[in-house]
Amino acid sequence: KATVSVLYCQVTLSTMTCDKVRTAYIKSAAEVLKKVLQTGDADAQQFGYSGSEFDRSSTEKISIDKFVVHLAAATRCQIDTLLAAFMLLDKVSTVYPINSTSIHNLFFTALMICIKYIEDYRYTNKYYARVAGLTLDQCNSLERCMLLALDWNVGVPSDTLAAFKDLVSVGVEKELNCMMLQ
Repeated sequence: KATVSVLYCQVTLSTMTCDKVRTAYIKSAAEVLKKVLQTGDADAQQFGYSGSEFDRSSTEKISIDKFVVHLAAATRCQIDTLLAAFMLLDKVSTVYPINSTSIHNLFFTALMICIKYIEDYRYTNKYYARVAGLTLDQCNSLERCMLLALDWNVGVPSDTLAAFKDLVSVGVEKELNCMMLQ
């Protein structure tokens, strides 16, 4: 009985540690996205922005960092999948600029595509649409637009992903240190 109890405690501790690391990665990645958004908004003002299919008609009530946390929780995606979505977002930003009106739909669509590609399709588009606050038609249309813009090239080279993961890891260490102090 004591052995089972000790083993249970070790598994629970290990799970808690994994959850903290996962949370730290998600928060750190969301911070990167906030910085990208600031640059995108500045560019949109400087060069003018005429809009795209990815724009939301109203200003989002949820900040992009909270939206990333929400999507990660709702989809239970792997950290590498989440980071790959950032790589897709970077690829598609040459066609669809990132700014306050487009960021939520762009990131959501990139994440949905990465989950389907990397994790071999977990949910229906109806579920994804509900999670993102979209209609099914909107979700399907955004997915189609992004796939066409990427010319269906949704793979992310492992060395590129590893480099981005290293970049995000700096923020993860800071986040974990903050969690330990709390």
